[in-house]
Amino acid sequence: MDNTILIGAIIMGVGLIIQAVTARWSWKLGGYYKSSNKPLSFFGWCLIIVGVIIVVLKAKANGQLD
Repeated sequence: MDNTILIGAIIMGVGLIIQAVTARWSWKLGGYYKSSNKPLSFFGWCLIIVGVIIVVLKAKANGQLD
């Protein structure tokens, strides 16, 4: 595994952990997701997106996604 892909996966994992920590479920009308800390949740989403972009771009550059 390439180190850049590993770094992207770690960044994405940190974002997922942040999302799991800030998650709160509301059970009105079948349940939906709410965040207990909106700025931290936004930062978590940004980390997830950046991690996915790093992984996909590096895999594309390596020729793994043709």
